[in-house]
Amino acid sequence: MKNTLSTLCTLLLLAYFTSAQETEQNNSVPVFEMPQFYLGDDMRLAWSNAQYFGLNTTQRFFLYAIPQNSYLKMRLYEVDLYNNPVYINDFLVGDVCQIGRGIWKDCIIPFDASRLQKGWNTFTIRSACISVPIFNCEDMLIDDFTVYAEYYSVSPFFFVEKYQSNYTPIIGDEVNVSVMVHNLGLMPAYNVSIRDFKPPGTYLKSGVLEMDYDILRGGDVIRYQYTLVPDMKGPVKSFPGSVVYHNATAYKLNTTIEQTVLDVAPPKPLVLIYKQFKGDQESSDKNVELTLINVGDEIAYNLTVSDEIPGSYNLISGTPNMSLETLEPRGQKIFDYNISPFSNTEYVISASLTYEDEAGNVYSRLSNQLTFKPYVSPISFDNRRNQTIALIIVLATIVLLLYVYLKIRD
Repeated sequence: MKNTLSTLCTLLLLAYFTSAQETEQNNSVPVFEMPQFYLGDDMRLAWSNAQYFGLNTTQRFFLYAIPQNSYLKMRLYEVDLYNNPVYINDFLVGDVCQIGRGIWKDCIIPFDASRLQKGWNTFTIRSACISVPIFNCEDMLIDDFTVYAEYYSVSPFFFVEKYQSNYTPIIGDEVNVSVMVHNLGLMPAYNVSIRDFKPPGTYLKSGVLEMDYDILRGGDVIRYQYTLVPDMKGPVKSFPGSVVYHNATAYKLNTTIEQTVLDVAPPKPLVLIYKQFKGDQESSDKNVELTLINVGDEIAYNLTVSDEIPGSYNLISGTPNMSLETLEPRGQKIFDYNISPFSNTEYVISASLTYEDEAGNVYSRLSNQLTFKPYVSPISFDNRRNQTIALIIVLATIVLLLYVYLKIRD
């Protein structure tokens, strides 16, 4: 009887540990699998006495959530003795294997899951010869290289992420919302109902907020997007959304979708400034025209325009600076000034604009650039220097004519 009980206990313990191992194995999800690659012949990386690391490869893999546990697993075949350090996100997690010639070996390296991060991760594997001059370090075969992540349960469970294109829109702006729903469990989820909500004071321009699926298997990822447009100002937020689903035993489960949060500002003025030449483009004298256009939805206040007269020009009429109390939506204001050159120096200049909205926020903007290329004749009477030169030429001509006249008379 005692032997029977002892045998029964032993069998129960074996069954328990076998079940635990199977559960642990079932919880392991491959998050990256590298195809077999061969270091040797035409595909080998260049080995040399000066190159200690013959194989030095870095790969990336993506995680939607941090697992409980994680490990690497691979099969190696080596013709000589190698040391193979592996790094996860630049942290050394261990040496893969140190084995002898011509042996296949399964290598498993558990590592701290906290080394992983949500999003993109990297691993690096390096193969180094123990003694490059002695051993042939060209041949190496790696097979079944896999990164495994162990999550909490075999049962289905969902990881949800939400992204917004804008958290502080103005009235009328479009806000794109993207949602990712990922079944991180190994088992399917049944009768999945995804429900999201829009904040008050917004309307749905495109996309959908609700979806239903009969089944989402382990590893399935659902991505959807919708566009909201706010039509009232102020901070607003939606109710939390939900992913409601059932496991294989019809037990109801749910995961929360985070709220959509917006801080909506009233419409703003948007004033553009354009600068151009008017009239005869070939003339050295220039008529410069500045145009203001309010393409926004609100009144612009306290507008100030400042332009610069090129250093080679004089102002003839008008003014390069202007102030305006208001500019209505869709309104425009045009003003100009005239300048005349006195030297041949080239300038490239933009005009500047500042204005305010109703709340007193100040905005600034630059116009397009204009290139000023004046041409001034060296015998122009438009300035004192040229007048002096011309006077000297006239006097010299008079003296020369007088001299010729006197010679002829004699």
